[in-house]
Amino acid sequence: ALLFAERRALLEARRTPPLMLLDDVMSELDPERRDLLASRLAEGDGQTLITATEAAQLPVGRERVEIAVRRGAAESRATAGVDTSPAVTAFAA
Repeated sequence: ALLFAERRALLEARRTPPLMLLDDVMSELDPERRDLLASRLAEGDGQTLITATEAAQLPVGRERVEIAVRRGAAESRATAGVDTSPAVTAFAA
Protein backbone atom coordinates (compact mmCIF):
# COMPACT_ATOMS: atom_id res chain seq x y z
CA ALA A 1 0.00 0.00 0.00
CA LEU A 2 2.87 2.36 0.78
CA LEU A 3 4.49 1.76 -2.61
CA PHE A 4 1.23 2.56 -4.40
CA ALA A 5 0.79 5.74 -2.33
CA GLU A 6 4.39 6.73 -3.11
CA ARG A 7 3.84 6.07 -6.81
CA ARG A 8 0.73 8.26 -6.78
CA ALA A 9 2.59 11.08 -4.98
CA LEU A 10 5.47 10.88 -7.48
CA LEU A 11 3.05 10.97 -10.41
CA GLU A 12 1.32 14.04 -8.99
CA ALA A 13 4.61 15.82 -8.26
CA ARG A 14 6.54 14.97 -11.43
CA ARG A 15 4.00 13.63 -13.91
CA THR A 16 6.57 10.96 -14.79
CA PRO A 17 5.62 7.37 -13.97
CA PRO A 18 8.16 5.79 -11.62
CA LEU A 19 9.60 2.31 -12.06
CA MET A 20 8.25 0.01 -9.34
CA LEU A 21 10.71 -2.61 -8.08
CA LEU A 22 9.13 -5.61 -6.34
CA ASP A 23 11.72 -8.11 -5.13
CA ASP A 24 10.27 -11.59 -4.51
CA VAL A 25 6.99 -10.14 -3.24
CA MET A 26 4.90 -12.91 -4.82
CA SER A 27 6.40 -15.63 -2.60
CA GLU A 28 4.79 -13.91 0.39
CA LEU A 29 1.29 -13.87 -1.15
CA ASP A 30 -1.31 -16.54 -1.78
CA PRO A 31 -2.51 -16.97 -5.42
CA GLU A 32 -5.59 -14.76 -4.91
CA ARG A 33 -3.54 -11.87 -3.55
CA ARG A 34 -0.96 -12.34 -6.32
CA ASP A 35 -3.75 -11.85 -8.85
CA LEU A 36 -5.01 -8.77 -6.99
CA LEU A 37 -1.53 -7.26 -6.96
CA ALA A 38 -1.04 -8.01 -10.67
CA SER A 39 -4.39 -6.38 -11.47
CA ARG A 40 -3.48 -3.32 -9.44
CA LEU A 41 -0.12 -3.05 -11.20
CA ALA A 42 -1.81 -3.30 -14.61
CA GLU A 43 -4.10 -0.37 -13.73
CA GLY A 44 -1.24 2.01 -12.98
CA ASP A 45 1.11 4.05 -15.08
CA GLY A 46 4.74 3.16 -15.61
CA GLN A 47 6.61 -0.11 -15.49
CA THR A 48 7.04 -2.69 -12.77
CA LEU A 49 9.98 -5.02 -12.27
CA ILE A 50 9.15 -8.19 -10.33
CA THR A 51 11.70 -10.76 -9.26
CA ALA A 52 10.76 -14.29 -8.20
CA THR A 53 12.55 -17.51 -7.40
CA GLU A 54 9.90 -19.58 -9.21
CA ALA A 55 8.23 -18.69 -12.51
CA ALA A 56 4.93 -20.15 -11.22
CA GLN A 57 4.71 -17.23 -8.76
CA LEU A 58 4.69 -14.62 -11.53
CA PRO A 59 1.46 -13.09 -12.87
CA VAL A 60 -0.05 -15.00 -15.80
CA GLY A 61 -2.22 -13.79 -18.64
CA ARG A 62 -0.78 -10.28 -18.59
CA GLU A 63 1.49 -8.50 -21.04
CA ARG A 64 5.04 -8.91 -19.84
CA VAL A 65 8.61 -9.74 -20.68
CA GLU A 66 10.14 -12.66 -18.78
CA ILE A 67 13.87 -12.91 -18.21
CA ALA A 68 15.05 -16.22 -16.81
CA VAL A 69 18.53 -16.34 -15.27
CA ARG A 70 20.15 -19.75 -15.11
CA ARG A 71 23.80 -20.39 -14.35
CA GLY A 72 24.70 -16.77 -15.04
CA ALA A 73 22.99 -16.61 -18.45
CA ALA A 74 19.86 -14.55 -19.13
CA GLU A 75 17.13 -15.66 -21.52
CA SER A 76 14.36 -13.24 -22.49
CA ARG A 77 10.94 -14.01 -23.94
CA ALA A 78 7.81 -11.95 -24.45
CA THR A 79 4.41 -13.26 -23.39
CA ALA A 80 0.80 -12.40 -24.20
CA GLY A 81 1.38 -10.02 -27.12
CA VAL A 82 3.87 -7.73 -25.44
CA ASP A 83 4.82 -4.50 -27.15
CA THR A 84 8.22 -2.83 -26.80
CA SER A 85 7.28 -1.17 -23.48
CA PRO A 86 5.66 -3.84 -21.30
CA ALA A 87 3.98 -2.94 -18.04
CA VAL A 88 5.72 -5.75 -16.19
CA THR A 89 9.21 -7.19 -16.45
CA ALA A 90 9.56 -10.36 -14.42
CA PHE A 91 12.69 -12.20 -13.41
CA ALA A 92 12.84 -15.79 -12.25
CA ALA A 93 16.08 -17.36 -11.07
